[in-house]
Formats: sequence, C-alpha cells, structure tokens
Amino acid sequence: MEQPKDWTGLPSGSHQFAAWASALSDTAWTASIYVWALATMDLRVDTTSEEVEGLRIVREICSNDIDPARLIERDTKNQFDILVDQHGLKTIVRFHFFGGSKKVEIHDGADPARVELASVSDLRKNGERIRASLKKILSTK
Repeated sequence: MEQPKDWTGLPSGSHQFAAWASALSDTAWTASIYVWALATMDLRVDTTSEEVEGLRIVREICSNDIDPARLIERDTKNQFDILVDQHGLKTIVRFHFFGGSKKVEIHDGADPARVELASVSDLRKNGERIRASLKKILSTK
C-alpha cells in the first residue's frame, strides 16, 4: 500500500523521510531538501485583535461605497492588508502593527503614504483617505 503524502509530496511521518530521500538522485535530493525545509518552517501567522479591529473600522468607513463583505484581509508575518475581492493588486490599506508601533499605509496616492497611529481607532481620522483609496481601486477595472 502506498504511503499517504502531504501537500509537499513527502511521505507522511518524519521517520520515513530518510528512506524516501535515499531513492532520489543528487539534483532531486537538493530540491527535496529545499521543499522539506519550506514545509517544516514556522509559517504560522497570528492575527491580533488590533488587526481585526482595524479591519472592522475600515469596513465601517467604506460601507457606503462597497459591500463590506468584499473587503478581505490578508495577514502575513510583516503586514496585514485589506483587499477588495481578495485581489492582491487591490490593496486599500496595509497595517504595520508591531509592538507599540502602529502604522497604516494608505494607497490613495497622497503623501505621506504611511501614517503613524496612536491607537487603532485613529483610523477613523483618516477615513476620507481610506475612502479615496477604495474609490481609486474601484475606478480601475
């Protein structure tokens, strides 16, 4: 019976890795080590309550112009993006919330693009710029 495989194509169970790898050529071995390293890296992303609150505020700000359900988050280790329709090129705002520092990058074309926030609720002070960013994205098809 064939061993089940996970998304990397590696046999499940780390004790089986050596047997699987020994059957590969040198080139395939190098590639498989790279895939294995990627598969075992800590890629977990922890979405903070501040990021969730920021998403809620941005949805509230934009609710007159778009169905809030179309505004989707994409969280990575370094940033938290709010996108229209999960489209990577349609980022309205990008949060950079690290430790005590809170910055938001607003993609409306105005300066400064990155704004320092005292608290997440300060997003409301930038509501017009956030709406301008949304309108700019919606106007480009």
